Amino acid sequence: MTKKPQYPKHEIWFDEESKKYLMVFDGLDGVPVPYKLELSEIGAETIKTALVNTPIHLAMGNFWGYKNFPDDEVLVNCELPEQESCHIYLASYDLSALTALAKMLAVPICWQERKYSLNTIKSTKTND
Repeated sequence: MTKKPQYPKHEIWFDEESKKYLMVFDGLDGVPVPYKLELSEIGAETIKTALVNTPIHLAMGNFWGYKNFPDDEVLVNCELPEQESCHIYLASYDLSALTALAKMLAVPICWQERKYSLNTIKSTKTND
């Protein structure tokens, strides 16, 4: 029997095209079947704090704090990771910032079992 995971696996790599380090936590594919994990409120707040206080940003956006950042560049995109988010995709030019955040998120208090699945949603809709 597979042991219940306390937090999903994460991956950090360097992207040659963007010249940034990328990090992903995946609560669906990063844990053994049949488990699914999502961010807890503490995990979501930890990420928001890191986005404000470190050179980490959403992977498809940019960080405004670098010298000579072009005025016409997009700063951020989409929405911040919230409680119940399953897929976290962040970026930075600073590997140590991403590594520190990964260590902070790799604790059980930042994650919870997924409350909803596609089957739950489908069964709810068919009962209407």
